[in-house]
Amino acid sequence: TLGFYREPPLPTTFLAVTLLSSVTDVLQAKLLSTQVTVEKQCDDLLQITASFGDLRQVVSNLVLNSLDALGEGGRITLRASRSRNPLDGSSRIRLTIADNGRGIGAEALPKLFEPFFTTKGSTGNGLGLWICMQIVEKHGGSIWVRSRVCEPRGTTFSILLPECA
Repeated sequence: TLGFYREPPLPTTFLAVTLLSSVTDVLQAKLLSTQVTVEKQCDDLLQITASFGDLRQVVSNLVLNSLDALGEGGRITLRASRSRNPLDGSSRIRLTIADNGRGIGAEALPKLFEPFFTTKGSTGNGLGLWICMQIVEKHGGSIWVRSRVCEPRGTTFSILLPECA
């Protein structure tokens, strides 16, 4: 855990698979205890230029949120891929964290990234997603969510980063 706070905030170039593996390694005990299946879909050579520690914090927070939504059992899919911005054709990196949990109601979706808004009641402080958004925007990227509360239910967070953040 201390590694989260010791990572230099300076951008470095690293493999996306290293980032995803780092998150699952840190959360391994929690993943095993909740019997959640994690699937990683990533080109082994895909590189990201960003602050490794910052992105690990973002992905870890989103995975922990998925674990809260899943309870025991369920599935989380972590994806990293290259995509094109439809507005200008520039190359970008897409990180996706998807689960088949209970979903987020439509009334909560517009407020998710507001500070102090939480759907977790007394167990949440409402800062996690706001901090995630701040970090992603600091890297010149964006974060968005889509969710369904009826079958097939679940939530998907997508992080879009410029090819060289």
